[in-house]
Amino acid sequence: MKKKRVFAAIKHGKGMIMAVNVFFLMVCLTAVFSGCSDSDPTLATNAVISSAVTTDGGDTVAIASVTDGDLDVENAEVFVNGITLDYGLPLEFTTQEGIDVNIVLPIYYAELNQISSGDMVQLIARASNGALIYDSGMVAIPGSPALTQPVTGQDIPSDENVSVSWNAATDAEGYVAGYAEAGAFDETSSDDEDTGMYLEYVDSPGTEMSVPSSYTVEGDAIFSVDAVSGDTDIFKVEEDPTKSFFIVSASDWIEAQIVENAGNNFSSAENQIKEDRSSQGLRIAKEYSKKIEGYRFKVRECDPHQIQSSGTVTVGFKLRRFKASVAFVMLYDINGKEYASWKKARIYKSKTKKYYPSFSVSPGTTVVFGTHDASYRGGTYSY
Repeated sequence: MKKKRVFAAIKHGKGMIMAVNVFFLMVCLTAVFSGCSDSDPTLATNAVISSAVTTDGGDTVAIASVTDGDLDVENAEVFVNGITLDYGLPLEFTTQEGIDVNIVLPIYYAELNQISSGDMVQLIARASNGALIYDSGMVAIPGSPALTQPVTGQDIPSDENVSVSWNAATDAEGYVAGYAEAGAFDETSSDDEDTGMYLEYVDSPGTEMSVPSSYTVEGDAIFSVDAVSGDTDIFKVEEDPTKSFFIVSASDWIEAQIVENAGNNFSSAENQIKEDRSSQGLRIAKEYSKKIEGYRFKVRECDPHQIQSSGTVTVGFKLRRFKASVAFVMLYDINGKEYASWKKARIYKSKTKKYYPSFSVSPGTTVVFGTHDASYRGGTYSY
């Protein structure tokens, strides 16, 4: 049994926690960078695609990003079993203060609820000039794995390693299993080996792994396993920015509790955005969860009364590896009119990446931002 440790968040669930199928979606979203193969040498393209089809036994979805260098490609043609993935995932909701938020994410997306475990799927992507970006060939969606340990509602001492095991799934080439706690995506999480989350890839036929106690945190816990097939080498090697890939997965998860706090003494990471005498930390007025197009977003609304002078707002995010990781920012003036925005997504990338978008702001500005499987690294208002 061959294992490689990769540390990433696992955030999913039902209700307030997104389904595991979205969990495994969420680590690739800003895809690779250059190079790929062409079926016709007269048709050249440097675009690459990061893509996945995931199912949790109920919903099946396909997601992809196509990039050329650092640019998102909006006019590619992407198909799964002949079904077109539409570009631009719309996020529309009303904040608790009554502001209408409408932003389109740079993602190709389709619901595939007629497809489930055991079905064969094929992804084909072409550039606008007809050049082949990627053809996955036929890949079988694995059967659903079933977690056998821990069990739902189990109390797990925080100073003990946690054994995680599952039943083997048909057609699985490997498994991604791990743990996440409720606060794993807060700004206090550390930069690299974050406490509160752990993820490990296990080659088939392996069906067990262990979460070290140094990563568990007292409180609600999610343990999960994804059976995966397709281009599973992405979980075992360094990220290749010239290589397209396609992952299919089926998921299972349970909720448990990490209890007691013996042996765990973690200090909070410092805010990633330093303050000076003319700046202050961005104040969060409201924080809540929104499920949008099958994705669970943590949304924060900042206090417009804090911004009393023209200045600059900087917000930090860390988009996570081996997830469909998304972040967005929207700015609204004192009359509730949108005047600036920022958005970024990375699908199943092997490395985390930090972003610090900055905006010029006017008095009374409301800053609204959201994250899905991404960490908020703190914000400042400078004036």
